[in-house]
Amino acid sequence: MTSEISTTYSSTLPGSQWLVVRSDYEDPTNNGFSVLEILWNEFDGLMPGRWAKNFTSQQAKINWMKAWARHFETVGLKPAESRLGLFNLAKRSDILKWGTLDVGTFIELCRPVTSDEDAWDEACEQWKVRFKGPRVEVMTEKGPKLASQDTWSEPAIFWTARQFQTQLGQVEYEVIKERWSKALAKNRENPKGPVPQNLADLALPGKCSIEPAEQKRKIQELIASIRPPKPVAQERGQRNLLSDAEIEQRKRQQLAALAELEASKARRQHEGHHAYRQPETVSR
Repeated sequence: MTSEISTTYSSTLPGSQWLVVRSDYEDPTNNGFSVLEILWNEFDGLMPGRWAKNFTSQQAKINWMKAWARHFETVGLKPAESRLGLFNLAKRSDILKWGTLDVGTFIELCRPVTSDEDAWDEACEQWKVRFKGPRVEVMTEKGPKLASQDTWSEPAIFWTARQFQTQLGQVEYEVIKERWSKALAKNRENPKGPVPQNLADLALPGKCSIEPAEQKRKIQELIASIRPPKPVAQERGQRNLLSDAEIEQRKRQQLAALAELEASKARRQHEGHHAYRQPETVSR
């Protein structure tokens, strides 16, 4: 069953990850609904009988989705971050008892204030993930791309990390904390926008990820590992020769090993675009 609300509204904010109807939720009962509709239902469950009273019509609910989606997109909040927000909201009886919740408060619940030192640690870790970590295939307006999997608790940390990228992981926090804290505070006061996606082109079909020199080295190592040892003289002038059957067996082992290496290479070439997770649609 597909939600009429998501279908009605998603056309006014195309590509929003908060409004697109999805079918890959862990809970099958959520399939056919957008993230914001599921969020609305979670609020209703945490504030039974109180939350729903804020919406006198279906249009009011659509307007709520519109406003919250735009705020989430503006600050770069991701659906995965809403889980922490719900977890923190469940502990806030001072909010739940009134049955109302504004978007700014919920964003703060999704992104608790991070100390400057914790922000530095996050920057060191996520910057490494962004440029050296594994990537996933995503669908963009320009076709499939490979996206990094870095996650940031707030955009200000990313933009500050970008300023200090040459120092990340290279210097101790105590050495840089004064400059870091000053820059972080400035980026928090004057946000530059959401964290941009770090996208890369997919490898062309038929291209192998292993360099030719590396392939040659691996083949040589493989042959050396199965090559028979040099004959050792048991007595002076006498050679310890392999029998014809043993020589043939060694040759078959070498050919089988090379065939397996070539088959492995062919599989990588054939898989091409499919070497990563199933694509998920994202907006840019």
